[in-house]
Amino acid sequence: MIEPRLDPTMKARVVARRALRYDVDLSRQVGWEWVRAGSALARFGKRLAIVQDDALWLAWWNEQGELLAEPLPVSGGSERLFDDKQMKPDFEAAVVLGERLLVLASGSLPSRERVAVIEATGAARVVEARELYAALRALPELTGCTLNVEGALLDGSRVALYSRGNAAALSSTGFDLSVELEAAELMRYLDRPSAAVPTFKRVQRYRLGSVEGVRLTLTDVALRDGVRYFVAAAEASPDAIADGAVRAASFGVLDSDPRYTLIEDEDGAPLRDKVEGLAAGETDDAWLAVTDPDDVSRPAELLTLRTHSVPR
Repeated sequence: MIEPRLDPTMKARVVARRALRYDVDLSRQVGWEWVRAGSALARFGKRLAIVQDDALWLAWWNEQGELLAEPLPVSGGSERLFDDKQMKPDFEAAVVLGERLLVLASGSLPSRERVAVIEATGAARVVEARELYAALRALPELTGCTLNVEGALLDGSRVALYSRGNAAALSSTGFDLSVELEAAELMRYLDRPSAAVPTFKRVQRYRLGSVEGVRLTLTDVALRDGVRYFVAAAEASPDAIADGAVRAASFGVLDSDPRYTLIEDEDGAPLRDKVEGLAAGETDDAWLAVTDPDDVSRPAELLTLRTHSVPR
């Protein structure tokens, strides 16, 4: 069990935020005027992909600074926007493998066992990946928690998937989990689902601290200069499906010296937004994060975080 320490010398603060409203009228195409439930970020070529968990489309921040949207393929119906939590695709993680962007569903319900594959050319497809998610769910190390894939990163030749243990956020016995698999095996499976499910390697459990009796549970990960970073939320949710009040959000490091800090808002108070996506910013001390307001009347926001160390 890896348990990062709360590091008083580590600081992360929100220095800017932008409501994610589309720059052109896309209401007919995507059914809404803004990103409703931000869940992951990924830089893909010269664009920033913004994933949301309740829709079959991706938002894209382009070189011109515009926020646009592109639909994902739909099979068996034309519905692209989901208010029913039991039916939403729940895309929660994104990772770039060469010329492809993978967007992964959480696997917390049968409707959430899909992987979207977006090519550099713009072509996209959605793969039903039931065998992959069934194998993840059967991991002995996951016993006691619900599968809930929330983060993914590429480290060398391996993809690391991270499952959020918020189904037990109110219990001290819960945990988050990571599992690694070869990127080549994963792509072979997604290109030909009849192929063997990738072999799982290096399974690890985590406990990421707590705030006001609510465990901080992992909501995304990112690799920067060979170091694995994470964000987490102390969300008082009773299970992996329902939402809950957010007590705090954290930013931290998972490698070598695991540690974290609670994210501050612009005024220095504890941030109570549910931070879900994480991507490196333009400078070494900057990060981008996307929020999920759990309220369709409010747009998700893109946050800029500034991190630094303070002397003891």
